[in-house]
Amino acid sequence: MKRLILFIAILLFGVTGFAQNRTAVIAKGGTYVNVSTILTAADTINTSETYYVEITNKQNFRSMQDIWIELDSVSGAMSAVVTVYGKTFSGETYTSLGSPITLAGFSADTAFNYPITTVNGYRFWKVEIVADGTTQQMLLTDMQFKGFYAGGAVSTSSLILSGTLEVNGESTFNDHINLGAGDDLIGSSTSQIIMNTTAFTADGATGDVGVGNDLSVTNDIILLNGAVLGIAGNEVITFNAAGSINFTGATVDIDGAFTASSVTSDAGVSGTAITGSAEANFTNNAAAVTFGAVATDADVSISTHGTFGDHPESATINIFKISNL
Repeated sequence: MKRLILFIAILLFGVTGFAQNRTAVIAKGGTYVNVSTILTAADTINTSETYYVEITNKQNFRSMQDIWIELDSVSGAMSAVVTVYGKTFSGETYTSLGSPITLAGFSADTAFNYPITTVNGYRFWKVEIVADGTTQQMLLTDMQFKGFYAGGAVSTSSLILSGTLEVNGESTFNDHINLGAGDDLIGSSTSQIIMNTTAFTADGATGDVGVGNDLSVTNDIILLNGAVLGIAGNEVITFNAAGSINFTGATVDIDGAFTASSVTSDAGVSGTAITGSAEANFTNNAAAVTFGAVATDADVSISTHGTFGDHPESATINIFKISNL
């Protein structure tokens, strides 16, 4: 009978000595898990109990960690030690990490961060809360585990992140960066993209480079044969290797007089038609002037306007329409 009572006492001690423990998993590619989603009233920690949460972190890169913990004081004053452990393989012994946090005499709810500032590659974690013999009762209401990539070599040929990757230092890429379909490279309103190279190439289905503000160029703009400047579908200036410039859908306006300073003296000026009352002025220009056929149903005047000498003279040739041929 005494043996039975002793066995029951030992069994009760074992039951009351450990609260319900929890497990959580951070899937490959993730860096965060919120354990509070599975916490209940069963996660109450009593006098002399040891409680822990084990987390499996399935990453292949080295990182640092923050563990956020919130405890509610149910009764008495909290008196416990919180320690975080880690190990690489399941069969290994846990190693204590960071600085254990001692809770002494807390009669109110408390929350704190347990930082792991040593870069590590542990895959198995245990957050342990050990209450001492002080009469007390506390409830774990929140626990969050966050890993931060800490640099160094990544021991994998492919790194897949399902969340946001925050980089606080300079990054070096020894190969190209591929953006997925519809993905953008976005900077803030004050960011700059600086290319410390002599070449910047836009390639792809369209090869377009969009500029939302002024484009300041400190060197030449080199256009290939047949390249154009302008508004697509409207005014377009086309340049070709023969040295000609073709204006399409545009009216050419040269500020000031149309003189030898605006058209060089050895440049020929030609027009396929001068219609209506339009007038072309060619002042003191030795270049050849060629007029094409007039296609309007009206009289035509060709005038010269003298602008130099003591007695400038003008002359006009009138071509009157007689009949349609």
